[in-house]
Amino acid sequence: MQGSIGTTTYMAVACQKCKSEQVEMNKRGFSLPTMFRTLGNMIGLMLFLLVFYYIGIKTDILVVKTIDGDLDDAPAAATMAIIKGIGILALPLSALLGFLGSSRLIKACKACGFKAMVPKAK
Repeated sequence: MQGSIGTTTYMAVACQKCKSEQVEMNKRGFSLPTMFRTLGNMIGLMLFLLVFYYIGIKTDILVVKTIDGDLDDAPAAATMAIIKGIGILALPLSALLGFLGSSRLIKACKACGFKAMVPKAK
C-alpha cells in the first residue's frame, strides 16, 4: 500500500494474508524447538553409541588382540571417550544453536494473527 504525507511518499507494510496494515515487527528471539531438537538428536546419538559400546564389549568387537596375544581395549576406551564428549557438549551446543536466527525480524498481523519472516536485505 502506498500513501503520502505532504510531499513524502511512503510504503506501508501490509499482511500477506488479509492485506491489513495492522502489522507489528519483532525480533524472533531464542528458539526452544531448535534447542530441544538438537539436544534430542545428541542424546539419541549418545544412546546409539552406548548400545554399540555394550554390544561391542559383550561380543569382543571392541577388543583387539595385539601381536603379543594380549587383549587391548583401546577401541572401547575411545568409544567411551566419544560418548562422554557428546554428553558434555550436548547442552551448551544445543543452547547455542537455539540462538541461531534470533536477530531475524518477524512481522505479525494483529488482525488475523498471521506471522511471516522478513526476508534479509540484499
